[in-house]
Amino acid sequence: MWTRAQLDGRQDYAIQYSEVIRTFLDGIYNVWECYGYGWADDLADEKGIDGFRFRIFQMGIEERVEGLLEALRMQNIFEMFEGGKETRNTLIEVYDDLLKNLKLGKITF
Repeated sequence: MWTRAQLDGRQDYAIQYSEVIRTFLDGIYNVWECYGYGWADDLADEKGIDGFRFRIFQMGIEERVEGLLEALRMQNIFEMFEGGKETRNTLIEVYDDLLKNLKLGKITF
C-alpha cells in the first residue's frame, strides 16, 4: 500500500496507510489495557489521542484481531521502517497471544 502511494503520488493511498497504522496502534493500546499495564483512556489523555477509537476497537475485538493478524501475515506494512521485520513479528506474537486469551475467556471487556 505504501509503495503504491509513493509510486502514484496519491494522497488517498497515504491517508489509507496512515489509518492502517493507527488501527495497529489502537490494538496495541488495547493490549496495554488488557494485560493490566494501565488504561487506554489514560494514554489517550496523556498523549492527546482520541480515546473513542480504543472503545470502538473493542467492539468485535476477536474479529478485529484476527483481521490484523491476517494483514500482518500477508504483508509487512512496516518494512519501510528500521526494525520493520521485528515490529511485524512482535505484533504477530502479541496479537496471537491476545486472541488466544480472548477465546479462552481470560480477557474480557
